[in-house]
Amino acid sequence: MILFDEIERTLKGPAPNTASRFAWINECAEDYAESVRQQVETMLAKYPAIDRESLIARLRSDDNSVHRSAFLELTLHEWVLAQGHKILAVEPDLPHTAKRPDFLIGAPDGSEYYLEAVARQAEDDRLAGIRDAIDSIDSPVYLNVTIEGRPERTLSARRIAAKVERFLKVFNPEADRNSWLSLNWEQDGVRFEITPWSLKSESNRDARTMGSYSTGARIMSSSGDLEKVLKTKAGRYGELPVPYVVATTTEDFTTKLYELTAALFGTESFAFNPTIPGDPGRLIRNADGIWRGQEHQWTNTGLSAVVLIPALNMSTLAMRKPLLMLHPEPRHSFDPDLLDSETHSVVDEHIQKLKDGPTLGEKLGLSSDWPT
Repeated sequence: MILFDEIERTLKGPAPNTASRFAWINECAEDYAESVRQQVETMLAKYPAIDRESLIARLRSDDNSVHRSAFLELTLHEWVLAQGHKILAVEPDLPHTAKRPDFLIGAPDGSEYYLEAVARQAEDDRLAGIRDAIDSIDSPVYLNVTIEGRPERTLSARRIAAKVERFLKVFNPEADRNSWLSLNWEQDGVRFEITPWSLKSESNRDARTMGSYSTGARIMSSSGDLEKVLKTKAGRYGELPVPYVVATTTEDFTTKLYELTAALFGTESFAFNPTIPGDPGRLIRNADGIWRGQEHQWTNTGLSAVVLIPALNMSTLAMRKPLLMLHPEPRHSFDPDLLDSETHSVVDEHIQKLKDGPTLGEKLGLSSDWPT
């Protein structure tokens, strides 16, 4: 095998919180995992040998965000090959900048375009292992654990667990429960609250330490996250001579057309005329999308199109359907017929579906029940 280890595999059941996406597929003994490993190895064997070592290192990363981005690149490579495209260069040089996009693609009609991959980092990537680390603490009580906020960097589970252990060393489980105190602190944009809940019995002393886990109340904005991710790539390479397409994925399978439209064309809100009694209002788009700015001017015209593949990972490959959104007035138009995908664009000021498309599994020739 090129990517996965030749080892005896014994792990079964759901993946633990601390397991990276690669480590779990690499070590999992379930039948579906073997199907996944074989498919990924097949895809990787087609990747240019001179660039394969770097991609393998990122695919094997324990950092899920690094792994996710690398697997998106591998998937895009396989996807365009399946449609008769050629990889003219991986990380091609550009004459006007030292920055390099992921691929220069040659289409079947002889045209060329640049293709860039960017994966949104999941919040859980930066909290990886914290729950398992707290669970492994030897504690006389069950703990209620609340972690709120968006971490500014990956947090050390070992150091956080050590902080909780120090708290428990001075905690007196025999004291009146009304006198039990919580451990509270903030770091790197995250607030932690560790609250003793109830005593463990002697027979349950080795049981998991967390009695409950909460991330608190918060407002989720997939479109806002997408907007930030895509904005970093929109003008990254300056003026390019051919179309420029950015492909992205998220960890959330519910992030689809609505969120992509909001990220590109602006979020929706209602406008009311206060001088008209009972005015029902009208739906408008705010100027907070990367393609439509103030006074409804088209912006970031160098970004010809965006591809969204929600919740892509090694085991969900077959069921994911790429969604292509075209810029209404790009510097270089991208022909939607070049990619067999669900395609949308602006027609008469409305987002319209131009055509449907197959799932990745259908395009790559995977069975309907893959992985099995």
